[in-house]
Amino acid sequence: MLIGSAQSWFAPLVETSSPLLTNFPAFLAEFEATFGDTDRRRTVLNRLYSLQQGSRAASIYASEFRQLACDVDWDEQALRDLFRRGLRSDIKNLLLNFPEPTTLHEAISQAVRCDNRLFEFHQEERSNRVPQPRPSSSRSPGLWPVMPTATGLPTHASDSHAPMEIDRTHVQPRVGTQRQHRQANGLCYHCGAPGHIARSCPVRGNRYQPHRMDARNISQQSENDNVRLQ
Repeated sequence: MLIGSAQSWFAPLVETSSPLLTNFPAFLAEFEATFGDTDRRRTVLNRLYSLQQGSRAASIYASEFRQLACDVDWDEQALRDLFRRGLRSDIKNLLLNFPEPTTLHEAISQAVRCDNRLFEFHQEERSNRVPQPRPSSSRSPGLWPVMPTATGLPTHASDSHAPMEIDRTHVQPRVGTQRQHRQANGLCYHCGAPGHIARSCPVRGNRYQPHRMDARNISQQSENDNVRLQ
């Protein structure tokens, strides 16, 4: 079952028929001396000095502290002081209201009790916290962003529900605004394109029917009517 460096260490024992092969306790002692921690006490002390509770529960921190404390021969006073040193600052503040512990077990019990009380306090704070009102989404009409339209005229986002005039090619804004824009820029009243007028608009074709007749057409129509009567 040995691999790597352990197998390399074991092979010479077989080749030389070492007495360790017939004495299992001596074999384990030699094996541990070769691959184990040669200064276990120093290693445990370093871990104890650097051990901190952090964001963990006090009970978890205390369990790890007890495991490491089994490998050192310190007295109760030294262990209590080192345990208190690794606690969070908020628990240390609460421990000021408790009597001085006489054993490590008592020090751990006090710390766990304080940690539980703090946890309950934070839970109550979260449940009693009043939610802040969300900012209103209403805005004055002058603050709405300006949006481009098909005719090139700016319009506001708040006018998105205003009545629209729809033809085959464009979604147009209100008639008054559209007509003024096209008249000022010499555009076709029907499609909004330059270079022609509504009467000859290629989009409308022959479907255009003038709403008004000029004076020449009225005069010509009157003469035709007189000829028919004669």
